[in-house]
Amino acid sequence: MDSGHRIASDATDTIVATSSPAGRSPRAIVRLSGPDAVRIASGAFESDPPLDRVPTYHSVDGVIALEAERIRCPAAAYLMLAPRSYTREDVVEFHTFGSPPLLGALVDALTAAGARPAEPGEFTRRAFLHGRIDLTQAEAVQAVIQARSQAELRVSQAQLAGAFRQDIETLRSDLAEWLAQVEASIDFVDQDLELMDPGDVLERLGRLTAAVESLAAAEPAAPPKDGVATAICGPPNAGKSSLLNALAGHDRAIVTPVPGTTRDTVEHPVEVGGVMFRLVDTAGVRATDHDVEAQAVERANAAAGSADLILIVIDGSRLLASGADAVWDRLAALPGAAAIVVINKSDLPQRLSPGDERRLARRGPIVAVSARRGDGLDDLRSAMARAVRSDAVVQSAHGFWLAARHRAALRRAAEALTRARSALSEDLGPEFAAADLHAALSALGDIVGETTPGDILDRIFSQFCIGK
Repeated sequence: MDSGHRIASDATDTIVATSSPAGRSPRAIVRLSGPDAVRIASGAFESDPPLDRVPTYHSVDGVIALEAERIRCPAAAYLMLAPRSYTREDVVEFHTFGSPPLLGALVDALTAAGARPAEPGEFTRRAFLHGRIDLTQAEAVQAVIQARSQAELRVSQAQLAGAFRQDIETLRSDLAEWLAQVEASIDFVDQDLELMDPGDVLERLGRLTAAVESLAAAEPAAPPKDGVATAICGPPNAGKSSLLNALAGHDRAIVTPVPGTTRDTVEHPVEVGGVMFRLVDTAGVRATDHDVEAQAVERANAAAGSADLILIVIDGSRLLASGADAVWDRLAALPGAAAIVVINKSDLPQRLSPGDERRLARRGPIVAVSARRGDGLDDLRSAMARAVRSDAVVQSAHGFWLAARHRAALRRAAEALTRARSALSEDLGPEFAAADLHAALSALGDIVGETTPGDILDRIFSQFCIGK
């Protein structure tokens, strides 16, 4: 959807910023956008042909020439003229060496020539204001930058491609159709015309309300920050902290032969099979009268209760303790959480009986590992990835994530639709229903940026890096 009619940008200045990450690197990018981008860039760049004679969407090799600083450095300049650019303004990008002093001098020279330092997210904000992308896609730009796993990247890219927007636009289109019918009945109320069937409108609005409520209740397909919450639980000294360290690839948790070393939860993100997991190492679950240990066990139970996935770790080199079965029953029976039984210390003689293994298998798939030597870790990673990709760990059917503001706007729309249906069913008059339908349409418009207040836009784009 080209929404350039939505908001006309009043930006008449040209902005500049380094668009690549801070620090030294083999290559970096300095970007200008605005009506004077080509003129300002030409003053700092020598090339043949000159930048002001380069066709749109073209690149040219040349030299960054900053005579005042006595700097001459090879670079490539990429020219993208309006409206065929990310911001739909004239855009020039310099690709050169990632030397912080060089980049600083270049930005200073471009600023002295008339450009203004860009605010955080201002390039993407201009893309939004000029209708290149809608607000959900603008937010997805930040999500792509922050993605920490392949799964998060896929979800963010789907939203950037317009997956969420398409669902919202379908709802808005249906709502606008029925709003038009309701308003037409108001305009011709003094004429003996049957413009709409109230029963048909109520039925369609009911389906529309259910669709909005379902969307508002959808869980994120892949949380952009936290990942799949995975609690590592089990009896003391079963090797839970060793397992966390083995999956993390370095020592994250303290490991000693003394039972009860872990008193507080320890978290660490790990990517497995393109999925980000948030591993939570917990204290050994057992009955205790010690106040500190009791608090640690309580926190372990809380972590397991809020987890999406539980790794139940036991020591395969020991006999199955008589009280341990009750512990595992509690952990594996937690609602909504999948469980994988990890039989640790496979490098030692095993003492679990076939009957023990059959009982454990009822709680989830069994994977034998040696956290100390690394045996079986690939099998465990595969089991974790399978749990997420199957129905074991509940995943959203939607290919996008919902921000808090998206969910709030959807709820406002659902409430307005409910009021509109009540007005029609109670025969209060189409005027009341029309007012609520307008409110629902406005709430949906907030999501894509059609009616979003300026302070909300400021809050969204202030979270971006400068240069994006």
